[in-house]
Amino acid sequence: MNCFSRHSHLCLLIRVLVLVAIYAPVLVPRAEAIPCISGFMRDVAGNPIVGGDLDFNISATGERIITPGDNTDINGFFTVCVLPNIYDVAFAPPANTHYLGQLIREVDLTSEAGLEMDIVLESGLAVSGIVQDPDGLVVFDVDIDVDRVEGGRLYTPGDNTDLAGQYWVVVPVGEYDFRYEPPRGSRWMGAEIDSVLVVQDMVLDVVLEAGLILQGNITDNLGEPAEGVDIDLRDLLTGEKIFLANNTTDPAGDYIVSAPVGTYQLRFVPPRQSHLVAADTWGFQLGDDTVKNQVLGLGHLVTVKVVGTGGIALAGADLDVKDPLTGSKLFTPHDRANAEGEMVAVVPSGSYNFIIDPPPGVSYAGALLENVAVVSDTLITVTLAGSPRVTMTGRVVNEAGTGIAGAAFSARLAGTSEVVDLTSEATGPTGFYSLDVPPVLLDFTLAPPPGSRLVGRRFNNVSVANDTTWSDIVLATGWLTQVIVRGSSGRAIVGADLDFFDQVSGEEIFTPWDNTNESGSATVALPSGNYRLVVSPPLDSGFQPTVLTNLTVSGDLNVIVELELKPFSTGGVELTLCNPNPFHDRAGIVFRLQSPAEVTLDIFDLHGRLIKQVSRQWYPEGSSSEAWDGLTSAGARAPSGSYIVLLRSPLGQDSQRLTLVR
Repeated sequence: MNCFSRHSHLCLLIRVLVLVAIYAPVLVPRAEAIPCISGFMRDVAGNPIVGGDLDFNISATGERIITPGDNTDINGFFTVCVLPNIYDVAFAPPANTHYLGQLIREVDLTSEAGLEMDIVLESGLAVSGIVQDPDGLVVFDVDIDVDRVEGGRLYTPGDNTDLAGQYWVVVPVGEYDFRYEPPRGSRWMGAEIDSVLVVQDMVLDVVLEAGLILQGNITDNLGEPAEGVDIDLRDLLTGEKIFLANNTTDPAGDYIVSAPVGTYQLRFVPPRQSHLVAADTWGFQLGDDTVKNQVLGLGHLVTVKVVGTGGIALAGADLDVKDPLTGSKLFTPHDRANAEGEMVAVVPSGSYNFIIDPPPGVSYAGALLENVAVVSDTLITVTLAGSPRVTMTGRVVNEAGTGIAGAAFSARLAGTSEVVDLTSEATGPTGFYSLDVPPVLLDFTLAPPPGSRLVGRRFNNVSVANDTTWSDIVLATGWLTQVIVRGSSGRAIVGADLDFFDQVSGEEIFTPWDNTNESGSATVALPSGNYRLVVSPPLDSGFQPTVLTNLTVSGDLNVIVELELKPFSTGGVELTLCNPNPFHDRAGIVFRLQSPAEVTLDIFDLHGRLIKQVSRQWYPEGSSSEAWDGLTSAGARAPSGSYIVLLRSPLGQDSQRLTLVR
């Protein structure tokens, strides 16, 4: 055909069609391949599981993907197609069955070929119950989390309460901690039940109490919202951590939790790899619904990797970061080494002292890095030097020569309160023990199992220079003496300490388990004799210590002790609490005034030498608090031992003894 003829327009059309045919693969984009995952869900006997459910979360972000048709059919077969990515895939059995769910992380679905995967779900035990408020009304959409006691969360699909307040989770045989979290923003406080031994199907009903709302917004110092920050409350008097449900900030930096009335250490804990500097507030009082906003500074991420001989990672090592000028300790919540031996701290630009303590029970010495300049993200590797240890072995028996299981050793440096870590503290099933100790002068105690009639023993000034096998340690049988401690109103006194002294020699008898329980009762084993009993109530109880003399023990005995209220300190000033006591690196000091006054708070040693002035300023009427970080005025670490906290003001003065244990 002549393309220059009158039919040239037809020729042109043909040429265009030819070009389109040739270049169509280039001009028209090819649709992206959609990978699919398919397979069968069965039980261990090979029976199909009908109505099982699949859920897909992007591994990198945790984002849930909507996947219609993601249930197994009558044959247990499933097939689900998703966009290419790497996913955490959850395989959930039908509700209210005894099958265990299964979570498979980082399933690679980036290939258009997809993946075939057959799933076998094992059977477990059902833990079920109902969640209610104190009036018996059910609470809907409470999330139940199940953690292994040794660490690690179980995957428990369908673990929220339904409209009837009921829940059903399935777990293997084992011991677990259960956490109950009401919906975010609820006034109901979360609840926790620890160390639940599950050996058969069981029912755990829970009552949620109402609390006060604590909420706020957290930003960095540039005004950007801080996501993923944990809000923690610790009781200032007891040091106990309060369980807070939904205690993490959302993408806008907002948080809202429910908590009981109290005085707390309020802590803002950023994620482990964040560049936000953690913050805490001592003496935070929650007496009503409260809004507490917080600005967290941006700092540098310091990663300290701790290794021992041969480069072995030392999990459990502890890091303290202190200002070398003031000696004050920074709040660094992620300062415990993980399985790789790494611990992190976020600090502003500056110079710091880094103090590394080895894990308990290992044969390594600590380390001190002084005046470390931090101006950017920093990685520090510390190799701890080994400290010599020797092994003590032997057996603990009763008077008949039978081995005693569960007897517990403890050790301190002779004549001090400094605790020495022991690699294995308790005797085995036949009474044998093996203790790894430093070759220095030590004081040992040996406590029989709680509730035993066996009398504990104390061994002072023990020197072990080489590996040693001791002859059998014999624990004598004594009499059970139950002491019930009450206040003048009849209220049980919890945590009162009992000390028994021989009436003639004045020697103190070692009595483990001698602090009163929730009913104000403690039971100890004593040999026959006459004793002086000193009863010391908790410092914050408001009751006075008391002494009973000529207490004759010749058989099992019950003693009731009634304590009198402690009068207010002369002049209207009272040092109410030092907590914890003994303490390791920081102790809270709580005091109260009958009227506003200038207060001086000093730390002295037992020789009357001033160690540090904690505070000198004006305080309002009522309760106030300060803290001692265990440092001297020069910023050095004060040695282990007992100290006097002295509170002075124009209203009067008060003092308490405080013990520091390194």
